[in-house]
Amino acid sequence: MQLGVEFLLERTIFGVQLGVYFYREYVEGDDIYQRYYLVYNIFEHIYAGINFKAYGHFADHLGLKFIYSF
Repeated sequence: MQLGVEFLLERTIFGVQLGVYFYREYVEGDDIYQRYYLVYNIFEHIYAGINFKAYGHFADHLGLKFIYSF
């Protein structure tokens, strides 16, 4: 389950999400995590961004995203 908020500034989106694991087979950190992301609108339908997931005081997963929206 996730709960989050996004901030839009011109062509840039900054988002923060708080998530909770209810069940998972492999435990790699706490059951509560935060996800932070930054997405930029390059063209009218094309976005690029970066995000990371943090467990408590350390960032664990880093991701890049390219989005085509129609």
